[in-house]
Amino acid sequence: MNLFHFSDWSDLVPEVGMSMLKWVYTDQVDFSRGDNFVLDLMRTANVYRLEDLVAKYGKLFIFLNTFMIDIHKFVQLIIQEK
Repeated sequence: MNLFHFSDWSDLVPEVGMSMLKWVYTDQVDFSRGDNFVLDLMRTANVYRLEDLVAKYGKLFIFLNTFMIDIHKFVQLIIQEK
């Protein structure tokens, strides 16, 4: 009887794997690595069923990006008005 389940992480980008482990131990995600990195992290977390990570930070990431896009459009409108 096998009491342990081992996941094969050999196909992971090392930074994504380290970020997932950091989240497991600290409940923190580093958004400073850019949108593509965070999207890779969310996809990978979904594959490995880290549902809390996806639920908590996936929604926050989408909200922050939507907010930043709106600010960018607002600034462009102000620039065009001048």
